Amino acid sequence: MTPKQRDYFMGLSSVELMARLIWGEARGESLEGQVAVGCVVMNRVKGKPRYGKTVHGVILKHKQFSCFNEDNPNFTHMLNGPGDDPMLNKLFVVSEMVILGYAKDVTYGATHYNTRDCDPTWDDNMKLTKIIKNHEFYLEI
Repeated sequence: MTPKQRDYFMGLSSVELMARLIWGEARGESLEGQVAVGCVVMNRVKGKPRYGKTVHGVILKHKQFSCFNEDNPNFTHMLNGPGDDPMLNKLFVVSEMVILGYAKDVTYGATHYNTRDCDPTWDDNMKLTKIIKNHEFYLEI
């Protein structure tokens, strides 16, 4: 991500940035799965400082969420917004609920997730906490 692109994302509200993240990572998931992705962000904010100390710091940390990688097909949508997709309005509400703490952490403290069709090497030191549709959620052990 270029400095100009990073500055653009830093200028978005936490709610809008998280809504775009959830759109890019979990728009095809159930409401529970979308909340879960937001919970991972908040668990990182509340967790170890190396994850980042703010919603922006966590989401924009290099190579942490694939939809913000420049080579990801969703990156253009992250940068320009998903257009007129009505899902984004729903995700603004989801994001606000998660950020304000009104949504229950359905991941049981997970700080990581991946789609079930991949096998990352980082999950060897993780405890699987929840499977929701196409995502697996993990907590460091």
